[in-house]
Amino acid sequence: MDRAWLFLAFLMSTGVPALAGTAPVLYFSDLEGGPNTGGENNRGVWVTVYGNRFGASRGDAYVTIGMGRAAAYASWAETKVVFQIGAAATSGNIVLTRGAAASNGIPFQVRGGKIYFVAVDGSDGNKGSFESPWRSLIQARNQMQPGDVTYARNGVSQTETDDWAASMLLRTQWCSSGLPRAIVAYPGATVTLGSAQGAYYGLRGADTSGGACQGGWVFAGLRMRGSVGAATIMGPSTNWRFVGNDMSCPNGDGPTACFAASLASNVKFLGNHVHEAGKATASALYHGVYFSTDSNHVEMGWNTIENIRGCRGVQIHSTRLLPDTGYNQYDISIHDNVIHDTQCDGVVVATVDPSKGRVILFNNVIYNAGKGPNNPERTGNWSCVYVSGMTNAGTPGSGFVELDSNTMYNCGSFATPPYDGANSAVKYSGGNEALRLRLRNNLVYQVSGAPYYLGPAASLTGSNNLFHGSGAAPASLSESVSGDPKLAGPALGDFHLTAGSPARRAGVAAGVAQDREGNPRAPGAYDIGAHQYTPPSVAALRCLPEIIYTPGEAACTITLSEAAPEAGAEIPLVSSDARLTVPSTVAFAPGSQEAIIRAQAPAVTARASATVASGTEGTSQECRLWLLPPGSHTPVLLAVMHGASYTAGAVAPGEVVSLFGDNLGPSEGAGAHLGTDGRVSTELQGTRVWMNGITAPLLYVQGRQVNAVAPFALESAALASVEVQWGGERSNTVTLPVATAAPGVFTGDSSGFGQALAWHETGTLNTPSHPATRAGLLAFYATGLGQTEPAGMDGWPGREPYPQPVAQVSVSIGGYACEVLYAGAAPGIVAGVLQVNVRVPSMVEPGPAVPLVIYAGEAASRAGVTIAVESP
Repeated sequence: MDRAWLFLAFLMSTGVPALAGTAPVLYFSDLEGGPNTGGENNRGVWVTVYGNRFGASRGDAYVTIGMGRAAAYASWAETKVVFQIGAAATSGNIVLTRGAAASNGIPFQVRGGKIYFVAVDGSDGNKGSFESPWRSLIQARNQMQPGDVTYARNGVSQTETDDWAASMLLRTQWCSSGLPRAIVAYPGATVTLGSAQGAYYGLRGADTSGGACQGGWVFAGLRMRGSVGAATIMGPSTNWRFVGNDMSCPNGDGPTACFAASLASNVKFLGNHVHEAGKATASALYHGVYFSTDSNHVEMGWNTIENIRGCRGVQIHSTRLLPDTGYNQYDISIHDNVIHDTQCDGVVVATVDPSKGRVILFNNVIYNAGKGPNNPERTGNWSCVYVSGMTNAGTPGSGFVELDSNTMYNCGSFATPPYDGANSAVKYSGGNEALRLRLRNNLVYQVSGAPYYLGPAASLTGSNNLFHGSGAAPASLSESVSGDPKLAGPALGDFHLTAGSPARRAGVAAGVAQDREGNPRAPGAYDIGAHQYTPPSVAALRCLPEIIYTPGEAACTITLSEAAPEAGAEIPLVSSDARLTVPSTVAFAPGSQEAIIRAQAPAVTARASATVASGTEGTSQECRLWLLPPGSHTPVLLAVMHGASYTAGAVAPGEVVSLFGDNLGPSEGAGAHLGTDGRVSTELQGTRVWMNGITAPLLYVQGRQVNAVAPFALESAALASVEVQWGGERSNTVTLPVATAAPGVFTGDSSGFGQALAWHETGTLNTPSHPATRAGLLAFYATGLGQTEPAGMDGWPGREPYPQPVAQVSVSIGGYACEVLYAGAAPGIVAGVLQVNVRVPSMVEPGPAVPLVIYAGEAASRAGVTIAVESP
């Protein structure tokens, strides 16, 4: 048997479609704008979005930017997705769609700008392109202009001193208040700026004495360090964005912070991790994050601030550094953060004026704050939130500092502070009758017995807060709730509510529309604290067998998203057909996550279908079952899947597809054969597949699986109606959307994952024991690349002139673009299967499982396909 027919015999596998989940939610992105061309493969900027419920893997999910879908994906996880926007991207919202559920949108502007790269094997004499990268981040800083983006590849570091005791200094000539410049870690790369043992600062923005940096910078995905501060920005400046960085300053000390901003406004500090900041004997003037002098219009969200020595986790405090500075701060939003294990307060709000712009803390989890010990100065305060109400310059502040929907646990536990009245959950120093605190929907759980509140009663207002552990609630608050909040595991850092919590539905509408995990706070069902209670949702519902020869039954397994709470759970069930009976509910014992019920059907006289559905407040799932008469041979089609990747979704013209069900063909499998016209036959052992009324070439038929090739005529259709005929009867119809392309790579074990079915130029298979060489040649098979030129002819084995895809074909190996030497019909193999010959990139990281992705235009193959590449 030659290779062509061997490959046709290979086209036989199984697969299961993915189940849809709850709607995804987007929090923020690293970039808010950038070009959609240039850069790697001329597909524009890479963008990282952060949020929740994206799914552990991509499956059929996708991202759109304005009116266009993303061109490529570097990684996909439950809370983080990295994609390249591509030429189809337009200005508008970024939206992530999974199944039938679309996320909220976050704005993105497609605009001008250049894209540069830095790599450890680059040279500062290079062009800075993907193929010819620079060597240093300093060269990037020197060459970039407003609107430009530089990606630093794995291993790039800037740890030596640049100037002004910083590993990177920003002066006037490298800054602007307009379009930002951006330095971003390349997808998956570890990039270091600064050193905990080296220069005082990792990043430093100069002030007026050294040519002030006016701002206009984005730093994202970096490992930032400094012996004093990881990043310190001055000014006057504006338009700063720090996203997804890891910041640590274990030797920090003095009147600053691991991240500090002074005279810097319009600062976005999102999704960063600030940890191990301050040496053991650090000054009380040292903090984790510090927004200082005249820093207004600040958003600090979704960060983790932990293990801070010296004093505060976060400090808001304006000091007179220069004449006409040091005024009270405003328009400050601190939300959705986790702040814990701080020597002094978790958050200090010292010099603010909410009358000029809202000052609010919401959806924060603050715990083990104010744990001590004394710092060298023996001064400070020990609370989760401390509002001092002071003014250093200008008019005193007025209005409300708002605390909404925060969870505070074990605040002010330091047993021996140097003075009285310093331990509490919340403190207000008083001294400014025009400035007040408003608390709504906060959960305060004290362990050490420290007070809930210290300060003038007249300065505290609000309602619907829960207090536990230290007596009665403050009298000036209304509608307070008491009792054990029944948190899931506060000693382990888990502050989710459990089913019996008195915090459930005890809140009041306060303008906080969702909790810190993106769950909606529904009207009439506001919970107290940072987390809205979410009952276990139905993550999966699977019934087997999916075809019941009646009378008979199927076993249905219902899987929850998490273990049932201590009170257990009861989940409703329903059948869409009265002939298929199921229990009205299924009970889950405490701690259980899975239950099995029986769906029973009496004898039927003709093929029928019914769904079993199960759901909770969170999600619902359903499973379709088919009912057949006893001994029936009627075909039932359950699923149509991609013949290479085994994903469910749109079908492309010429795509090899796998159809699953029962009674689709003979009990013994039969492979393809050529008809008298030289084409692969559309009838095999009595089986035919119809797609929009056109018979499809058949590669393999058997009772439970049929492999076919989608007709090329589908290119003019929006939907494809698929039926299987066997034994004179037709199956039910399965309808799919039609895509221009849906590329997939055939794998060695027919799973759609793992080792690609690929050959070296010597003819040997690529395997970990026979890896490819860097810069060596490799061939593999793909399908779903869409219409060809000349136009595809159904069933014809590949022959000269070999048709090639109309869509532009590109390939990446290990994240690097390949030289594509050939992409077209495979000699002797049925039209729709294409052979792709590439040169392995010389810069790829070697390994036994290096990712391989093929693109047809903007459509990308499924992640998880790999090849083996040997070390040099």
